[in-house]
Amino acid sequence: MARFFLLSIFLVFQPLMAWAACSPAGMQYFNSGNNTMEFCNGTSWISMNVSAGAACAGTTAGTVRYTAATYSYCDGTNWRIMKNVTDGACTAAGSQVYRNSHMEFCDGTNWYTMDAGGAAPAAKVFLSCGTQSTWTVPVDFSATNTIEGIGEGGSGVVTLAANQGAAGGGGGAYAKIVNLALTAGSSISVTTGSGVGGTDTVFKDTSTLVANAGSTPNLGTQTVGGLGGTTAASVGTTKFAGGAGGNAGSTAATMSGGGGGGSGGPNGPGAAGGAVTVTASSAGGGGGGANNGAAGASSNTTGGAGGNGRGGSGSGAGGAASAGAANPGGAGSSGGGGGGGGTNSNTTNFSTGGAGGAGGCDNVWGSATICPGGGGGGGGLESAPNGNFPTGGAGGMGGGVGGGGGGAGYSAAFGGSSGSGGCGALVINYTP
Repeated sequence: MARFFLLSIFLVFQPLMAWAACSPAGMQYFNSGNNTMEFCNGTSWISMNVSAGAACAGTTAGTVRYTAATYSYCDGTNWRIMKNVTDGACTAAGSQVYRNSHMEFCDGTNWYTMDAGGAAPAAKVFLSCGTQSTWTVPVDFSATNTIEGIGEGGSGVVTLAANQGAAGGGGGAYAKIVNLALTAGSSISVTTGSGVGGTDTVFKDTSTLVANAGSTPNLGTQTVGGLGGTTAASVGTTKFAGGAGGNAGSTAATMSGGGGGGSGGPNGPGAAGGAVTVTASSAGGGGGGANNGAAGASSNTTGGAGGNGRGGSGSGAGGAASAGAANPGGAGSSGGGGGGGGTNSNTTNFSTGGAGGAGGCDNVWGSATICPGGGGGGGGLESAPNGNFPTGGAGGMGGGVGGGGGGAGYSAAFGGSSGSGGCGALVINYTP
């Protein structure tokens, strides 16, 4: 039992120590980077996740228990069983030992290995939306790693001038570096913007990794789309630009919003948002696709369709023209852009143009929120002059991270709200 007590001390205190190498054999700790219990075999950290058990809601991740002749740990969602194959007889139930390159425990009859027989899975860390300014290098961090970033997307703007729509924001650029040497336990400066536009994503310093942000259109020239993040202003071994925001209309018949640009990603650049065409009753432009997607469509009497994602699908449909309830653009998916909002000629009070659809997320990193994002669709105009307080359609939100927001539509009285851009983000992958 003394042997088990000593191992328990390691379980509680080892994560606070900055071990530069995996030593000594038999050390255990909870890897919060991938929510996995691991032990050191003298060279590498080995996963102790053998199989899934019951839910462990309300239990702190990393908690270890011995019950029903089995060790398990909580990964924050489920108990993970640490019991694999037998390795000889024993009698001291609950005791642990490191031998034969495995952590083992005794269930009162047999020794059981506590790992699935393979190395710990690659750890993945997500940092986004300006939630922290530093990142502490984990104890098991290795020189086998990739660090990827996407700059924040520019937001669309609201229009301040009569008979003018508002343009879409530009998508953020993508940058990547590989096999960066870092010291375990050291504090690294990180910067990720919140989706307003203009804040580059930076890891460590501006000579290590920079993903240039998309820009928000200038209020003085709000019909001109924001620029996408550029490769020239980014730093990395692999770089792809973000898409430009679409231009807005500037007459009483075309005062709808432009679509936001898509973000760059590991597969390619972001595409441009759709512009508002210079024809009678033009609706909002479609958002651009992300990560080697397609450009958003320009509008006509129906909102422009969002650009497809890189797989050839995911476009948000444009909203149809209406004289009653406003028809919004559809949301994008799989990195596709949101559809532009439809025009509205309803003469009742408080009528609005169709809102632009939100951009979609291209799930390339296993996260439904931290992913290259399509641009939001532009808001449609409200053309009827007779009702009280008509309002242009709202711009759609940029999708995932780095998607540009859609610009707002205008009416005879008020502009709609602008679509916000997607946050900036960092994704850190490493082999423990």
